[in-house]
Amino acid sequence: MLRHLLLLNIFILLIFPFCINAQLYAPGADYSERVEYDTPGSTDSIYVFNVPSYGASANAMLDALSPDKTDDWEFLWSVYNPASGYFVPSDTFTGSSSYVYDIDSSAGYQVVFMKNGTVDTCRAWILINDFNVEITTKNDSGKLPSLYYSCDYIDLEAKVEGNSLFYYIPGRTDTIIYVSNNYSDIEWTAENEEGSGSDPSDVLDPRISNPPYEDTEYTITIIDRFNCERSDALLYESIQSKAEFDNSYIQLTDNEFYPEEYGLFYGGDYDKISAPAKYKFFNTDSRNAATYFLKFGNGEDTTFYSGNDTIIYEYIFPGDYIATLITKSAKPYECLDSSSIEITIDEPSMGSYSGGDETGEPPLLPNVFTPNLDGFSDVFKQFQEEGAGSISENFGNDLFRSADVSIYNVEIIIFNRYGRKVHSFSGNIRDWKGWDGKIMNSDKNASEGVYFYVIRKITAVESWENPKLINYKKKVRSGCIHLFREP
Repeated sequence: MLRHLLLLNIFILLIFPFCINAQLYAPGADYSERVEYDTPGSTDSIYVFNVPSYGASANAMLDALSPDKTDDWEFLWSVYNPASGYFVPSDTFTGSSSYVYDIDSSAGYQVVFMKNGTVDTCRAWILINDFNVEITTKNDSGKLPSLYYSCDYIDLEAKVEGNSLFYYIPGRTDTIIYVSNNYSDIEWTAENEEGSGSDPSDVLDPRISNPPYEDTEYTITIIDRFNCERSDALLYESIQSKAEFDNSYIQLTDNEFYPEEYGLFYGGDYDKISAPAKYKFFNTDSRNAATYFLKFGNGEDTTFYSGNDTIIYEYIFPGDYIATLITKSAKPYECLDSSSIEITIDEPSMGSYSGGDETGEPPLLPNVFTPNLDGFSDVFKQFQEEGAGSISENFGNDLFRSADVSIYNVEIIIFNRYGRKVHSFSGNIRDWKGWDGKIMNSDKNASEGVYFYVIRKITAVESWENPKLINYKKKVRSGCIHLFREP
């Protein structure tokens, strides 16, 4: 009986055209295509089913629909036998349609449709697709061992293992046709809080040249030609340090850092910062740092060992400084990172001197003041017109004094229009309380009018390029001021 059935199959294969009106299809297939044999006009369908997860069972199904979709059709199902090269009958059903299900392995199927002398035949190959991607550079805990990273790089490696997909030319036991597959759709992703570090390239074995300073999970995802997706992940525990800090200028009004109470004469915020100038340096968002090394940008430096430390530093001379924080992670790696901040302390307002000739700006002095004790602007605040180099005449103040812009000592005398001296000071400019409108520190008020001042001596920095103090003993500056008593 089996011999007769096999002969019938051969007869159908060689004589009858295939699937003229009947239908054989695989609902739920992830991929399908028509394949041709070396016999002209001979084609079949292949249906690829992806396994949901690596090593899981497949659940493929084939549906057969009769040519006219009426009842009383006989469906003769056969499964291909690679050893003999022919389809071996398996089941027979009657109706308008038929199906086989729970197909869990790759195989070839043939169904013969017969009714009242009408015969049609369809064939299809069911291919079960499965593969696995595995990151090989991780330990049993799912972490990246130290063998694969340093301060400069991280090495990730993964491998892919998959099953081969193929079908046969019926009747020929010596020929196997492989269905090409590829795993070129490779993507590595990195997940951490800050998104720091470089993203790995989309190859199986990328090297990351800029490791993150956050613990990072790296995931590789591969999608093959048939849209089957597999992933694997590992955790990299960061050894990188991150340097991040900030600074703030300490105002002269800060009694904690200036017990001399300079703030009585230098209230408010100035547009210019004078030397000597004190700054606070503090850590903001440094990570994985065991030590912190701070360079002030003038050849001096310090080390502090806690991210909670605050460094107070005083710059003696004006100039442009690049303060740099260098962090180092714990041993044995000691990975370095750095961050820099630019600090500018303004040049002396008296300008530079070359060959004994006076050049540059004068000391910053107001040309109007109102010692009327009205409480308005009790502390001098200097406003300089943009690009003009002069003080606004519309600003009232209760003291006549200089803004402290990198000047150390000053000797100043103020005269009335008759040449009588009404005020004088010599010494540290920050100790100068200014002229309050009294005649020679008495209780007698100077009258309204024009007064003249002469600066006979000033000590300041010679230039930014030559940061040392120098005394200018000749007359540096003279000018006039207007004193008003009315509010």
